[in-house]
Amino acid sequence: MGEPEIDAEQMYRFVAARNPEFPREIAEAFYEIGRRYGVRGDIALCQSILETGWFRFTGGTAVTLSQNNFCGLGVTQLGLKGHSFPTVEEGVTAQIQHLFAYATSSPLPKGEKLVDPRFSRVMRGIAPTWSGLNRRWAANDHYADRIMGLFADMVKFQTN
Repeated sequence: MGEPEIDAEQMYRFVAARNPEFPREIAEAFYEIGRRYGVRGDIALCQSILETGWFRFTGGTAVTLSQNNFCGLGVTQLGLKGHSFPTVEEGVTAQIQHLFAYATSSPLPKGEKLVDPRFSRVMRGIAPTWSGLNRRWAANDHYADRIMGLFADMVKFQTN
């Protein structure tokens, strides 16, 4: 939770350096939507880098770019395709809402519509820090370490 440390332009450049086909609108959506919810959009983007293979959707990811699902939402077992969202903004909103559900028991921000189809399945407030996602979002004891490692790389990239 909190304000992003990295702006949308630097988020975009970080991913585009590894994937020149990365759409700028995705970085902008993470920045803007994350701020509305008080969820770190810069770190949430790093989660998506991990989940999508730098937005190339290769290397075992169960989702595709056309699904606008950048976090494997709904992929609860091998072979499931996961949820699809009609727009980048709605897909990012669903991911941010899911992170929000894990981090806090507060209601959604005023005026925000629930789009996360798995929001009610989360034990609200159980993971107020990224490390709390280990073995919850993904069946991995080092899930948050991998996300935060990508974020550390993003910070280094921004300062170069």
